[in-house]
Amino acid sequence: KGGRHIDTAHFYQNQRAVGAALASVGKIVSREKLFITTKVPGPIGYERAKAMVRDEMLPQLGTEYLDLLLIHWPCLTGFDVCSGSDGLANRVDTWRALEELRADGIVRSIGVSNFHVPHFESFLAAVEARTGRRANVSVDQVPWNLWRKDETLLAWAKVRNITLEAYSPLGGTGGVAMSLSSPVVQSIAKKHGVTPAQVIFRWIYQLGIVVVTASTNHAHMEQDLAFFRFKLSQ
Repeated sequence: KGGRHIDTAHFYQNQRAVGAALASVGKIVSREKLFITTKVPGPIGYERAKAMVRDEMLPQLGTEYLDLLLIHWPCLTGFDVCSGSDGLANRVDTWRALEELRADGIVRSIGVSNFHVPHFESFLAAVEARTGRRANVSVDQVPWNLWRKDETLLAWAKVRNITLEAYSPLGGTGGVAMSLSSPVVQSIAKKHGVTPAQVIFRWIYQLGIVVVTASTNHAHMEQDLAFFRFKLSQ
């Protein structure tokens, strides 16, 4: 039991452990039934990005390909607080590496994480100026919860067919208790006979956002999947 979407990153320093865990279940769950996402740490440049994927990520994860590869942050300093122009040249070079890895079949889809509209606007324009073609960004993984959401980004991404993935859907460190104890959330949960967490997951899902969640509790894993079984009124 449990999810089959593996979400990791160079920054997490756990890819070797994830690879060992995947190897231990290899006879139970085939690679084709898993969806593995990982992330290069940011605009690290063309050569370093390609080497990191080929020489580090694939061997550590024990896989011949990645389902989704993201640029973890738009900038190496300041994370997502930086401006759209900070580290732009390296951002474009890193993207070129991801495009080539996708063309080689090593990566199936590519995208970004923690990009907001200003980061996107400068990035997309720079990629097109450099390569003569538009960047095909599949995913932007961003925080989305009761306390942190970017509705401008969501509307912007929908027009451009970029899927948002929500991490920390319950509020992240320090926010989970507040989210689950929200009177509004608890009232809706009682009305539908579901848990507060399921209400939050369903709310995000109905916005057209993919929910990225995790748990070591089997009961919670089953509850997480159950949010597909009901709908919230608008």
